Amino acid sequence: MSAPECHPDCVLGTADHPGYLEYRCIDDAVNALPFPGEKTEADGRTPVEVEEDFHALDMAKYEAMKEAALLADERADVLARFNAELTKVTGDGSKKRQAGTKPPWHEDDAHEGAIFSHLTKWKRGETIDPDSGAHTLVHLAWRALAIACRETGNTPHGDRLREAIGRLEGDR
Repeated sequence: MSAPECHPDCVLGTADHPGYLEYRCIDDAVNALPFPGEKTEADGRTPVEVEEDFHALDMAKYEAMKEAALLADERADVLARFNAELTKVTGDGSKKRQAGTKPPWHEDDAHEGAIFSHLTKWKRGETIDPDSGAHTLVHLAWRALAIACRETGNTPHGDRLREAIGRLEGDR
């Protein structure tokens, strides 16, 4: 009995979760192992013989898949944690924008000054923003991301605006 071939989505992930690596091929192989002392129906080998064959498979491939899964899990974990923190800051800013006390984030020219303000607060020991409950450095990170998004055109209508400007410049 040989271990099943790897499934195509083993390395590529799934349509629903492109960054998630499936281990169905390994799971299938492990589930195919008989109970201790039981002979397999396929070829009459003992579980130890079957397991030896399984381990003799390309262990480098198995280790690479395991490492890729850990890295994918780490990326997903980090992004989920960052998202949770940035959500606190985004919600606080959104309330202020809806109240009319702040301009839309993609039009706000105060991001750079706010970065230094949040850094100064943190250096002075203020770690939690009283309005949002988020760490002061998360506010700094949010402002830095806002600047990066503005500079790369990753804003509402950013691509359409660049295209419109390009068309206008082409008319000159």
